[in-house]
Amino acid sequence: MDAGTHYPYRGMPLTPAAIEDLLLGVFAGRIASRSALVDEVRRVHLARGGSDSQVNITSQIKKVLSSLKDKGMAASPSVGYWRIVGATPVEVEQEPVAAAPVNSILVETENDEEAKPGSSEVIADKVIGTGSSAVYVYYLPAYRHRAEQNHEQAWPCKIGYSNGDPILRVLAQASTALPERPQIALVIRTSMPSVFESAIHNILMLRGKKIDNSPGSEWYLTSPDEVESIAGFILSAITQSDDDDTDVSTA
Repeated sequence: MDAGTHYPYRGMPLTPAAIEDLLLGVFAGRIASRSALVDEVRRVHLARGGSDSQVNITSQIKKVLSSLKDKGMAASPSVGYWRIVGATPVEVEQEPVAAAPVNSILVETENDEEAKPGSSEVIADKVIGTGSSAVYVYYLPAYRHRAEQNHEQAWPCKIGYSNGDPILRVLAQASTALPERPQIALVIRTSMPSVFESAIHNILMLRGKKIDNSPGSEWYLTSPDEVESIAGFILSAITQSDDDDTDVSTA
């Protein structure tokens, strides 16, 4: 039977009651960005026979999420992301959610005003090197948690580069399909980001660390420590090369 046949809000615009029912019914047990909640609530409401309106859905969902949080039926594990737990109160301490397989991760633009670059919530664990551009390393915390549970030293990490703000670049890649907010583990400042990134990729590929069938060519089974070690080797080689050039020019 069509789910919309008995939809109680058929022919009606979205109301706080409708939004709450949809959030609990569609997203129970899931975690998603607020923008994904907004899009899906509106889509499902219309698909089930609800009417469209000029109501500010984002503002309404903010209020409903706040209400659900007060009731212990929702939690915000990271800025801009929400876990809907339905009628079960949210525990203070929760086990990390299972990460989605690497080959299922989608890369889409996330535009959530709560996840602003420069916020104290958005920082890299470590920054090395100098330069106006950067290579960055990030991963999903659940990947690391799973590796640690299995006593493994490596887990899926994405290594990319940005000619501008690397934090902004990572935030722009935070997909609505990701089960949690990425952890920016390392930023390597450099004036040659593309070349530096390629060097790191090539070394990891030689070590057999590239993850096949991943979206793009930037996911590797590694760790921030390994990437930092590789970066240190590259930086040392660059410094040595600069010193050699200086010696030749002054000879």
